[in-house]
Amino acid sequence: MPKSAILKRTDETPPVRNGEFVATSTVLQISQLAMTSPFVGDFQIIGQGRLIVGEHPDLGERFIVTSGGAFAFNAAGTRTFAVWTRGDGVHTGGDVYLGHPDNFLLYDQSEGTLGLYTAAGAGFIADSDGSLFAGDSDGAHMRWSSASRALEIRNGEDVKISLDANGDGLFDGMVYASGGRIYGQMQVDGLFRAGDVDGPSISLGRFERLNERNVLVESSEIVATNANNLPWFHVVAGGGTPGGGWFQVGNPGDYQQRMTYDGERLSLDGDIYARGGEIISLDVTGTLTFGGGNMMDNEGIKLLAGGGVGAQFQNSVSWVDPANEAIAVARMYADQTGDNTFYMALNKQTASGDVFPELYVSSDGSDALGARATFQALGDTKIARIVASVTPGGNSSVITVSETLAFYGASPVACQLLPTGAGKTVDNVISALQALGLVRQS
Repeated sequence: MPKSAILKRTDETPPVRNGEFVATSTVLQISQLAMTSPFVGDFQIIGQGRLIVGEHPDLGERFIVTSGGAFAFNAAGTRTFAVWTRGDGVHTGGDVYLGHPDNFLLYDQSEGTLGLYTAAGAGFIADSDGSLFAGDSDGAHMRWSSASRALEIRNGEDVKISLDANGDGLFDGMVYASGGRIYGQMQVDGLFRAGDVDGPSISLGRFERLNERNVLVESSEIVATNANNLPWFHVVAGGGTPGGGWFQVGNPGDYQQRMTYDGERLSLDGDIYARGGEIISLDVTGTLTFGGGNMMDNEGIKLLAGGGVGAQFQNSVSWVDPANEAIAVARMYADQTGDNTFYMALNKQTASGDVFPELYVSSDGSDALGARATFQALGDTKIARIVASVTPGGNSSVITVSETLAFYGASPVACQLLPTGAGKTVDNVISALQALGLVRQS
């Protein structure tokens, strides 16, 4: 009879035939069994029967074969090997288990994966599509995905590092380097930051922001922030800014020592120190302050007096030749010690540095003298002076001090000698007045 004939009847107990067994009790124990036949025979267990190799069918070390698979247990009764031929609600047919609950290997036929597991979960999984997984799926782990062709290091589902087959990479974290060097070229398609995200830091790369028209624009920028995360250095190229760019040095806002450039105008709220160089053109619409307190605006020039002793103050303006050598100096003095006198002197300066007073003007507002103004010309040893004064009582006078004097374009002459009681005539008086230029003959 063919071997398959015994499988055709399932509704009755088959008779004993050559080389076949039927159940006569719950357990059939055989100490020795020899089977001979003119052909290779089959050993069949009908229905839900099991083939058990071991001292006890349900306890201790044993090996069990059923129609649902093959299973092995150690002396403690822990399953150490299993092959499923059909599903049992947990596993599917084709699954293979080998190991111990603390560390085991499992082939999952339905998922097409071969993995190494611990009691906490998978530690390593190889997928039939070529993908690999290593680590804790809920924590740090590594994946190689054949679909994305990328090697990834993740924290849970967050990708921290990724490197694909095209050489493109992703990195989200910190790098500590105690040396090392990058050779060649490196492109950062986004933003590169050195420092703390809350400052201080230096950032450079591509920025995206909404402009005043609420339009998303891109710009390339360099930003250096302080410990308060305020940008003290800022360069912008593009981004829809006026003139196509922006430059800032200094604390943002209305602070001293801050310089900005918006593509059209350079603004500085601070000091400029120039060693050499040249200013071709300077257009000041407000107030120009120089020298610590000197100002120039549309009302005039205001000079801060200094260099005096006590309550005496002075300042000067110099005229120079093309070689930057002074040829004339105008000095102004203010003496507030007693009589509130103001002096202004215009001096000629030679190449050797000698200074010769040419013009001297002073005003005196002391209470004792009332008001007095002096116009004076000085030479090497000569002096010419005109003093106009008003007394506290209201009397005014003009006094001249010089060796010669003339009026109305006449040639200066010395003081005319015209004593009284010496027989002088009116003609003598007229001649003296004509010599001074006060009267003329015709």
